[in-house]
Amino acid sequence: MAIQVRFLSVIIPINRIIKLKGKDWWNNYLKENEKMLGITLWFDKYIFRDGSMSEEFIEEIIKFWEQQGLKSKKIVNKHEFWNDLCVVDSFSGATLPCEWLRVKYITTKQGAKVVSHVSFYKDNSEEVIGPTRKYIDV
Repeated sequence: MAIQVRFLSVIIPINRIIKLKGKDWWNNYLKENEKMLGITLWFDKYIFRDGSMSEEFIEEIIKFWEQQGLKSKKIVNKHEFWNDLCVVDSFSGATLPCEWLRVKYITTKQGAKVVSHVSFYKDNSEEVIGPTRKYIDV
C-alpha cells in the first residue's frame, strides 16, 4: 500500500521502529495514540506517517523519534540525506533525498504538480491509505 501525504509529513519505516524499540513498544505506541489514528497518524505494512501544517510541530515530531533512537539524517559524499525518517512536503516532495521512499506526483486541474502519496521502495501496491476520520473525538 501507499501513504497519502498531507501538508508536511514525517514518514518512518515501521521495521526501523520495531528494530530499535520492539514490537510491544510499537503496539503500545499505537494504543496510546489511538485517538490520532486516521487523523494525523496512519500507516500501511511498511511505513508510518505523522504530520502537521506547522514546521515547528514537525521539528517536535522529529525530536521525539530521535529520542527513541532514530537517526534522522546522514551525510553521503558531503550531501545530506534523510536516514531513518523522511519529511515530505505535499507540494514539493521529500525535503532532502530519501533512498527508501518513492514519491508519486499528480498534476492538479490548475496545472500544479503536487505529491499524491508515498510508498516504501519495496512496495509496488498503488492502494493508498490516508485519513479516515475528519475530527477528533472529545
